[in-house]
Amino acid sequence: MDIPTAVALFIVEGLLYVASEFMAVIGAAFSEPSAELDAAFRAGLDRTWWLLIAAVAFAVLAGFLRAPVVVVSQVLAAVILAVLLGLAYRSYDEAHPPPPTPGPTTAYEPCYSGSHGPSCR
Repeated sequence: MDIPTAVALFIVEGLLYVASEFMAVIGAAFSEPSAELDAAFRAGLDRTWWLLIAAVAFAVLAGFLRAPVVVVSQVLAAVILAVLLGLAYRSYDEAHPPPPTPGPTTAYEPCYSGSHGPSCR
């Protein structure tokens, strides 16, 4: 009973991940290219987080029920989901760099040692 349960849970989690990514692609296809596309991508990340939490919860539950094959399959699923989340967050961060820090204004005058100008107070 342990092996069929492990296989079934692994397949169900894989199908849920594929379905969530499919929903994100469909949501992105029918949205405007800016804010709604980002919202659809972040919604896909949130669904993947919930799948990761479910995989860890199933692994803990299987550990309590002494089902070693289920524990291994759920830990494997959690590792795969964690890697996919890391890659997705990395691609999102690369596509959305932080704004550049503002440089000094044109009215900036450095105050050197020994100078007594209006900016050296």
